[in-house]
Amino acid sequence: FPLPEAMVERELGVMIEEALTRMRYSGLDPKRVGIEETKLKEKYRPSAERKVKSTLILEKIAKQENIKVNEQEIEKRTEEIALSTGQTKKDLRDFFNKERSHLAGLREEIRLKKALELIVKEARVKEVKIKERRKKR
Repeated sequence: FPLPEAMVERELGVMIEEALTRMRYSGLDPKRVGIEETKLKEKYRPSAERKVKSTLILEKIAKQENIKVNEQEIEKRTEEIALSTGQTKKDLRDFFNKERSHLAGLREEIRLKKALELIVKEARVKEVKIKERRKKR
């Protein structure tokens, strides 16, 4: 299905920025080693498209299944983030209360994760032996 180009470009920008940050963190200067943004865009575009597509699918499932996020789930995720980043839970809560867009992003992250968990829970795996699969071809 067709993907909104603005979403793909936004995701592509995030992926490129993360790649450049990793390079700088490991001591490489992207400009000095000849890393061109156009090459990075070519490299990361398929990944950005897959990410956008999977996000749109998960959003649709979350909407159809009426998946909601409660305060306990936000609190639990906030604790996980605090543990992994070394921040206090209170500081993170204050940040999310001040930066409402980040709180909305956290809520959406949890909602999409719940949609993915629903898919995994409902999935039915059928084992097919290699010989059987070859016969069907």
